Amino acid sequence: MNIQILEKINSTNDYLKENKDLLNHNFCAIWAKRQTKGRGRKENQWYCGENLDLAFSFVYHPPENFEQVTLITLYIGLAVFQFIYKNINNKDKLKIKWPNDILYDNKKLCGILCERVFINDNKSAIIAGIGININTLDFPEELKKTSVSLKQITGKTFDLFHFLREMTAEIESFLNNMQYPMSENIRFELLENSHSIGKPVKFNHDEHILTGTVKDIALDGCLIVKENISKKMHKIFEAVFL
Repeated sequence: MNIQILEKINSTNDYLKENKDLLNHNFCAIWAKRQTKGRGRKENQWYCGENLDLAFSFVYHPPENFEQVTLITLYIGLAVFQFIYKNINNKDKLKIKWPNDILYDNKKLCGILCERVFINDNKSAIIAGIGININTLDFPEELKKTSVSLKQITGKTFDLFHFLREMTAEIESFLNNMQYPMSENIRFELLENSHSIGKPVKFNHDEHILTGTVKDIALDGCLIVKENISKKMHKIFEAVFL
């Protein structure tokens, strides 16, 4: 990836939206050493320690007629998961929470936000924002019980640019070989390392809020959920974990 480094901006995702010429460049990446208004899903704020953690976004041009943002998010998440997996020892505690978080021992290590934007009337792109807790040891009080960093896990200090350069190369390679629907091998790896299977969720179906249990991940990236009352299986793109 071609990585541009900025000292301070509000949000790397928003920066790419505002600089539309960058959207024409596949795998153009923006890394902000300080991000003041980083966002996660549902407009949740993402904490990033200045010169300690990574917050970056990149442009991705998916194959023509590829509409499923959830599946792209899962592919990016799996690429990041595999890269982090190689950098830690206690690998059993590392899990993927559908569709966009990587957890270690039930604490958030990484978050991913993918958004579709239009370049022109006929062409769109994905902006993928990634935040990873790298070297932070002292999180804000409200995050201490729910967040973790690689330094806390390994005791090592990581060079941010080297980590970013190596990881983005792996993400790019992964996306260049992406299939739709996903292969059974990819699905198996997602299931094997999933934090979500067996977890209770609530979801919207025909304008009703239902609850159920996650049973599977479909080849298009959707969750397969067994509804609690009717026992019917539902294929869903959005869910809130309870």
